Amino acid sequence: MQHLQSGLSEFVFREVARRQKNQWLGATRRSRMSEYSTSPIVMQLEQWQMPLDEKTRQRLVGIQSVSELLEHFLLKGVRLDSHMGFWGLVSGRYPLILRTDIPQPLAMLRRQCGGERYVTYLDREEDLSKPVGRFAGSFEFLMHDLEHAHKFFGDQELFRGQVNFFNLLKSILPRLQVWTSDPLFEKDLNYLMSDMNSHPVHLFKYLKAIVLTAELRKGHEDHAQLDAFWTDILNEWQTPAEIRQAALRINRPGIETGTDQALVHEFFRGANFQ
Repeated sequence: MQHLQSGLSEFVFREVARRQKNQWLGATRRSRMSEYSTSPIVMQLEQWQMPLDEKTRQRLVGIQSVSELLEHFLLKGVRLDSHMGFWGLVSGRYPLILRTDIPQPLAMLRRQCGGERYVTYLDREEDLSKPVGRFAGSFEFLMHDLEHAHKFFGDQELFRGQVNFFNLLKSILPRLQVWTSDPLFEKDLNYLMSDMNSHPVHLFKYLKAIVLTAELRKGHEDHAQLDAFWTDILNEWQTPAEIRQAALRINRPGIETGTDQALVHEFFRGANFQ
């Protein structure tokens, strides 16, 4: 695991430098008062053949590790959420599990139910420029995964809500099988299980939306029947009556209110589903 993480770090730095040349070290995130006059990180960067002009070397004085570098500086051209996910990985702040393949959606869902997440680092040279799904190559795919990592772990309240939502989603997967013969629904559900990290109310809205659109593709427009389905689900989740009514109004234009969203959020935040 440590060897794989070191390889990932080198990969990210070298790919950033390949794109940004000498300007790979971005803006300062956090000022520091260093008691060190040396720069141990420079030796590591030299081993990785990173471009290091005198200005960059001066900015790195006192930096001891990759984790400390990411804490104090941004990497040029890397989105903030991806940067924070990278920092969370190398610092050990986020419980991320590295793998060199893409997990199945259900595997990712189960991992998130336990408050962890996979990160995929495709470490073969041929993956660098070969499309990976909708991404140009392995670097872009990794940056996307790290962005998801920060969206999952970066805010403790949203993290707790997402973990509860994913557990509740897993509990009703058998109830959703009635639509899995629809390939578009299956694709949408897989996306929800493995490629969405967001506010739990947004996740719930997405779940209701893909069920509705699956029904519409069948030519069914009976909202009362779907309300009965969701009432059963919400009862299974043991939601209080006020929250159950709020959840039924979610995604109903002209009916849904901000109060409904707040109540549903409070439910997911405090569900404590094990």
